[in-house]
Amino acid sequence: MKECSTAMYTTATLGFVVDVDISNFLDRTGPEGLHVNSLAEYTGLDPSHLGRILRFLATRHIFKECSPNVFKNNRLSSVLRDSKLPVSNSETQRTDKYSSPSFSSFVSFCADESMKVSCHLSDFIKNPKEHVSPFNRAFSPCATTWEWFKQPGNGWRVARFGSAMENLSDSIPAETLLNAIDWKSLESDEFVVDVGGGVGSAALMLYKHSPHLNYVVQDLDVQISAGTKFWERNALQGLQTGRVRLQSKGCLLFSSDA
Repeated sequence: MKECSTAMYTTATLGFVVDVDISNFLDRTGPEGLHVNSLAEYTGLDPSHLGRILRFLATRHIFKECSPNVFKNNRLSSVLRDSKLPVSNSETQRTDKYSSPSFSSFVSFCADESMKVSCHLSDFIKNPKEHVSPFNRAFSPCATTWEWFKQPGNGWRVARFGSAMENLSDSIPAETLLNAIDWKSLESDEFVVDVGGGVGSAALMLYKHSPHLNYVVQDLDVQISAGTKFWERNALQGLQTGRVRLQSKGCLLFSSDA
C-alpha cells in the first residue's frame, strides 16, 4: 500500500525526464554513461536535482547508475527516447516534437493532464455540483477537454495527445482487431464506421487488411485534423480514392432527454 500511495512520484519523475529529454541525451553517450554535470550543461538544470531524480528512477530499474552521479539508459529507460529534440520551448517546436507516435508522449500526457486531473477526483465526488468533472476543477471551470485543447497555446497538447494515442494503437496486436470478425466476408463497398475513432489508427489496420471496404472515421474536429495528417503519412491513397473518409462529429454528447 505504501508503494501504491506514493506512485505519483514515479509518474512525476518520469514526466520530468521525458519533458527535458534525458533519455535522448544519454543515448548520445557510450556505455560509460554521462555525469549529471554534463546533463546539467545540456538541459540548463540543477545537477543535484537531476542526480536525485535519476537515482530515484534507477532504484526502480529505470536508468542505471554506473558510478556516483553517472547514469546511462537501460532497456526500460530506452523506450522514453524521442525521435526529435526541440531546439526551443516555443509552441511550434513543442508541437513538432510530437509529430510522430512515441511512448514518451504517453508518459508526458499521464504526468501532466492525467495526474493533475486525478488529484481532484476525491473533491469532485464529494462536491459534484461545483464542477462538471475533475478536469474542470483542474484546468478550466467551463470548457470541456476538447474545447480547452482548442484554446491558444494548447496546440502542442493536442499534438502530444495524438502522438500518445497513436503509440497506444501501435502497441495493440493487429490480430486483436483483424480476428474480431471475418472482414473478408463483407461485400465490396460496404461501410465500416468507427465512431470516436480518433485519428483512425484502427481503421488503418482494417484498410490495409481489407481494402475492398469503405471506412468512415468520426471524431471531434481536433482529432480529425490530426487524423488527416496521420492518413497522409500512412495511407494517402485511401483518402485520394475516397475509400477512407474523415468526418468531424460530436458523437458522445450527453443529453438528459435521451
